[in-house]
Amino acid sequence: MRKILIAVTALASMTAIAPASAQWVPQRNAYGQVNQGQARALQVRVDRLQRQIAQLGQRRLITRNEFNNLTSQSREIEQRLYRQARDGRGFNQQEANNIERRIVMLEQRIARDVRDGRQRSYRW
Repeated sequence: MRKILIAVTALASMTAIAPASAQWVPQRNAYGQVNQGQARALQVRVDRLQRQIAQLGQRRLITRNEFNNLTSQSREIEQRLYRQARDGRGFNQQEANNIERRIVMLEQRIARDVRDGRQRSYRW
């Protein structure tokens, strides 16, 4: 009986751990808010997009208006992220998802503006 009980306990603990370890769940504080690590990851993405926009502008792959619009949009995302994370309480998952969605839309807009058919010889 003892051997069976040990085997059943081991089997139950393995099946209980395996599905939980395969799922990613953001760390939350006592108030149900996402940790600052996610805010930092989003900030890194915004910084990368801002560098990409600056490079595209320097290489003249986008027009001046597109450059200005993309830059202002990335700054708005950055300010919104800063406002949500600056008070030290973090931000909830809905706010993180909204910022993530805006970042994805900006990435798509950058890709669309680059491939809209202009030649490399286009000058401002």
